[in-house]
Amino acid sequence: NGDESEHSVSSRLALEGIHIAASNINAFNAEDLTRLLWAYVASGASMKMRQSKMAQSVGRVVAAIESSLLRWEHGQYSSESQDRHDVFVRSIPMFGKPRSLEIFELESDGSSTFAPIQDIRVDPATLCKGAWAVVQLAVENSELKSIRNEVVRIATKVFSLAEGKLIEYALPKDIVRISWAYIKSRSDGVRRASSSPMIRKIVQQLNENNLSLDDMAPNDVAWLLWCLGEAGVRTNECHHKKRYLTLDKMQLTLEELVSLSPSESVALLQGITSIEAMNDTQLLKRVIADIESKVPVFSPNELVSIVTSLSKLRSLLSATAVDLKVSNTKEEDTFNEEEALLSDVKKKAVDSDTSSLPSEEKDRLVDGTSKKEFERNDFMSRGPELTTEILMRCNGLIKNLASVLAHSASKMTPSQIRQTLHSYVFMAIQSDELFDVMDAEVNARIGAFDRSFDGEETVQSLLKSTEDRSVDAAAAISSLRDNLAGEVSEEILKQLQKASEQISGTAAAACKVSNRVHRVDRGASIDSEDILRSTEDGAMCEFGRCQELIASYRRIEFTNGNV
Repeated sequence: NGDESEHSVSSRLALEGIHIAASNINAFNAEDLTRLLWAYVASGASMKMRQSKMAQSVGRVVAAIESSLLRWEHGQYSSESQDRHDVFVRSIPMFGKPRSLEIFELESDGSSTFAPIQDIRVDPATLCKGAWAVVQLAVENSELKSIRNEVVRIATKVFSLAEGKLIEYALPKDIVRISWAYIKSRSDGVRRASSSPMIRKIVQQLNENNLSLDDMAPNDVAWLLWCLGEAGVRTNECHHKKRYLTLDKMQLTLEELVSLSPSESVALLQGITSIEAMNDTQLLKRVIADIESKVPVFSPNELVSIVTSLSKLRSLLSATAVDLKVSNTKEEDTFNEEEALLSDVKKKAVDSDTSSLPSEEKDRLVDGTSKKEFERNDFMSRGPELTTEILMRCNGLIKNLASVLAHSASKMTPSQIRQTLHSYVFMAIQSDELFDVMDAEVNARIGAFDRSFDGEETVQSLLKSTEDRSVDAAAAISSLRDNLAGEVSEEILKQLQKASEQISGTAAAACKVSNRVHRVDRGASIDSEDILRSTEDGAMCEFGRCQELIASYRRIEFTNGNV
């Protein structure tokens, strides 16, 4: 209760702060406005933004931040300005350091409008929080997605200057924030963001151990791996360090994984499968165990994401098992007398040069393996066995999820139903109950659309007709009651009075709905009928895809997986 009360107070303060800032916008600098916006979103107050006036205030604050960032981008601020406001803003540190330090004198990015980073009116560390805030607002309300564009674009530009130099000074949590904002704000379907200087710099920092996953909070690890996976980063030790992630075993315990929220657990699973980190088998086992323990609390959307990730994980595990078997077979075939002789020569050389070394270190040199090499050799020898074990647990979880998804069918969107069916069809896992339930759900929803009105009637005309008829009915009942006064019993007159009041209430409600639709259509310059019909067409298209996936499932011969 204490935590809830504290959270409620912080939400109210954040709401009031946004209102005050929007009403006195010129009294606040961009740094303060960005911090206010971040506090507003981080406190959860934005989830309560159901009033147009509140949205209007947020819009003014975001516009002021955008204006300041655009002025910086176009070189309209000057380090030489003696304006009192400019001098004050330049006193704001960057990453807790004075702006005048030589480390912030970054080279031009090649654009004709390059502006020195010292002139920006928002601390880049605060800008990470601001970028996260505007994207979170867009996630909560898709109609607000345009507010993220300029802030995230310029924030990404700032952290891409000089090959991502500023990433070196940012806190891990801020790196996660700007990465998440960047990935979430990209166009749907665009995944290959690994060419971004900012993303490449993050990968480089991880590869050179300047940024360590082991030093980060578990939830930050989850979201950073998710971001890197969505950006197209993969684990491959043989490629360029700025494009491929060299990932050592992560020290995430099961207790730490259990402490993650459901969405964070899903993000971690998605991240690991996306970057294809298959060598850390112990982590994979712990991640699957964590997912298994949280199945009852996952939302339908999270369940769909889990199944999609597990589908990819199965493919990766199967490919890894095959590769390991082939690799081990080749290694056994190529081990011959020449290698044995070479090992003997190497041992004699080591004995003559390491007589003063501890026995453990001498043994390591004799074997010729470092700790990392030993772990790799251990994985190569036990890999097929471990991979098969994880694959079995993965299959068991997928089958258990089928029952949970079947019970969640009525809460799923058409797209979620289609994604679920797609995963199970192409994994060729027998789940008759799931497909029977989904088949019935799809047909029921198609039937609901078939019963919808057709022809020239629109939602606006129907609302207007309901409004007019309700008013006419209320007037008719009232007139009838007056005409029958003195001719019928008092009890009948009371019933007529009650009926008149009920119809009048219905008429008033119809008028409110009609007026609301009209205000939204007029204010946003949209057509509610077009939106409804587009939504219906989109759903029917998805259901058509679902029907074909169900038909494909029925054709599968589960004894051999053939269609």
